[in-house]
Amino acid sequence: MANKPIIEVTEYTKSYKSLLVYAVFYALSYVLLTYVLNQLDFIVGGVLLTVAIIAVLNMAVTFLFRKRQHRGLDKAECGRIAVLSVLMITAVSVVMFVLNMNVLITSMNINITWVDIHDSGMHKVMAVVGIVTLIIHYAVIFYSLWYMQRLWKT
Repeated sequence: MANKPIIEVTEYTKSYKSLLVYAVFYALSYVLLTYVLNQLDFIVGGVLLTVAIIAVLNMAVTFLFRKRQHRGLDKAECGRIAVLSVLMITAVSVVMFVLNMNVLITSMNINITWVDIHDSGMHKVMAVVGIVTLIIHYAVIFYSLWYMQRLWKT
């Protein structure tokens, strides 16, 4: 009992490669829905909008997985989807941040470059914020997927 792993991988557990479809759907939908709904000044915003988007995406991923695999996600699969989704969300968010910063710098006619940001040490702050965000996203996606499907069992 002492050596029992926290997350067991069974013969039914899907590989990272086969779970990539669900992770791509989750990550791109999360980033694009959040961006589009914020741009449209949706009725609710901030944390409430994020919670609603996560709930809808969890239901969609769980539903799609059940339809295709005829079973629920196991804990290892939730973790794998969370890891892949978080990596993609982080990559897309970084690209969007850089593009928005470039637009902001040029539209406001500010004389600041990426070298200036680096020299001021701001890149270290951005890296720490990115790592903390990555950890929070992983925990939110993993636990919300795991617990929502347990509550939503049919």
